[in-house]
Amino acid sequence: VERQLAHERDVDPGEKRVRLFMDRTAVDCIAYLRFSGQEVPTTLWDYARSLRITRVFLLDTLTPFEDRPETGRLSGEAMSRSIREKLDEVYRELDCIPISIKKMSITRRVDTILSHVADS
Repeated sequence: VERQLAHERDVDPGEKRVRLFMDRTAVDCIAYLRFSGQEVPTTLWDYARSLRITRVFLLDTLTPFEDRPETGRLSGEAMSRSIREKLDEVYRELDCIPISIKKMSITRRVDTILSHVADS
């Protein structure tokens, strides 16, 4: 959690209107804490509520799912799907409805995401 918060402080655009893509946010930390059955600190909730998140994209788990612990992937397919559900739940609690990106080629996923941000 601390590493994520430090990263977000490093990229905070301040008052400027900047389009910023992040792979993870502090909101994801909340979902991971909940997934693992840990208590979420009030300060983390407060910080998450202060974020100006306009869009969240949740990508469906790709299949066939390959275990790749050597690349840093620590979850199996069932765990990946459960975490995605928690992410969806937590973002919705913060009134940010995630946009689901279905299984498709990487190029189509990128094009789909870009089509959602092009209109802003």
